[in-house]
Amino acid sequence: MKKGSVLILGARSDIGMAIAHRFAQAGYDIQLAARQASSLDDARSDLQVRNSVMVTLHEFDALNSQSHEAFVTALPALPLIVVCTVGFMGVQKENAG
Repeated sequence: MKKGSVLILGARSDIGMAIAHRFAQAGYDIQLAARQASSLDDARSDLQVRNSVMVTLHEFDALNSQSHEAFVTALPALPLIVVCTVGFMGVQKENAG
């Protein structure tokens, strides 16, 4: 029986991936969201194979608040749990390029 899905915002961080692994091990489907989400393709495959859960990748930029509504609308399912591991916004803005 599936438990629902967990959305990880800032999934490229070590903390985000550790949280994704914990929830996947517990049987939750995982939605990984980050800038340059395609860089998480190997992590997606690993989570799926090890835990037999569905894992999807989603582009998300916390600094672009105008894109947030479209981001939520595009998710395959509304998550049961949302975890935000996005760092200090000032640092992200400096490193965004």
